[in-house]
Amino acid sequence: MLKNIPPLLTPDALHALASMGHGDDVAIVDANFPAARLAQLGGARLVQLAGATAPEVLKAVLQLLPLDNFVPDAAWTMQVVGDATAVPEPVAEFAAVLQQSGERVLLRWSVLIFTSGHSRLL
Repeated sequence: MLKNIPPLLTPDALHALASMGHGDDVAIVDANFPAARLAQLGGARLVQLAGATAPEVLKAVLQLLPLDNFVPDAAWTMQVVGDATAVPEPVAEFAAVLQQSGERVLLRWSVLIFTSGHSRLL
């Protein structure tokens, strides 16, 4: 029996995370992101966690899988179109979760992907 596993992580999510190694990527995206299409195009495994917010998923994942510390930018977020300096609320929430988890808060603009390569979309 496994203990202390965040309950929102499904068996599929746990398998995807357990299959990862150094240099692998995971993307934590919201419902507006075309994850199914991009996973299919990129040959990535898509794991959906219905009902969970992206910050909740990030927090749960970081309880099991740390960010790689040998790359300069281990986490990325999307940039606001037309305002590269804007920090939307979801990005601020991600930064807070990273900081609370003891991770470096260096967010580069793009889609939040953190390096730990095989890609996984959660």
